Amino acid sequence: MQKQTRPALPAALRALRERAGLSMDGLARELGYKGASSYQRYESDEFRKPYLPMDLAERLERVLTGRGDPPISGHEVLALAGVTRGPASGHEVRPRDGRPAIPASPLPRVAPKEGAAGHLLEIRSREYAAIPVFDLRLSAGPGAFIEDSPEPLFHQMFEHQWLRNVTVTSVEDLILVRISGDSMEDTLRDGDQVLLDLTKRRVTTDGLYGYRIEDELQVKRISRHPVTHLLTISSDNPRYPTWRDVPPDSITIIGRVVWLGRQV
Repeated sequence: MQKQTRPALPAALRALRERAGLSMDGLARELGYKGASSYQRYESDEFRKPYLPMDLAERLERVLTGRGDPPISGHEVLALAGVTRGPASGHEVRPRDGRPAIPASPLPRVAPKEGAAGHLLEIRSREYAAIPVFDLRLSAGPGAFIEDSPEPLFHQMFEHQWLRNVTVTSVEDLILVRISGDSMEDTLRDGDQVLLDLTKRRVTTDGLYGYRIEDELQVKRISRHPVTHLLTISSDNPRYPTWRDVPPDSITIIGRVVWLGRQV
């Protein structure tokens, strides 16, 4: 008589929960269920689907990432929904009908360690950079993070080796900012993420910069006049105005854009 094999998905999910030090009831409650009865079927050998529902995997990612020894990575959790690491420091979504994998967003979020600064961490002998993410749509002046160090929304994780190909700046001097609005279309779109190099606090070459004016943080294209050193601040969308002859000391440069990430 042939021995029946146990389904791989429930076993993998059970292993992650136990590694995180959570009981089934404890995990269920952190996921928003009233108790284990609403969750336990996913760890049951009767659960025969090849992948978890994506919405559940995303909730599990928020709860489990960073816990355990070694810390659980977002990769491991999202893999339960058929999401696997891609070749360029991103991940791929593998459709359930067997079609080829398609590109998705950057590497998963990780639980931030204390403070807002970026930092390095090692997961299974691979080095990752956890970069804090701020949102322009939060009106409390995200530009103040330099002085006031509020908590980021979360930390986004990138393979450190890949990130070094983008910029040699230390991870402590990098942040991600979510773009809001359409003033920089088609270069930047609402919801895009841009990587800011915080060491570039002066406009020495033309480019995209994050800057603060009063309590507002914006990302615009800024150029400097070679003689007067006055700035021109422009939007790539022609429906928005261009400001010319802006004194450099009237705005606070936060950093220069060195990378753009976009959901496809």
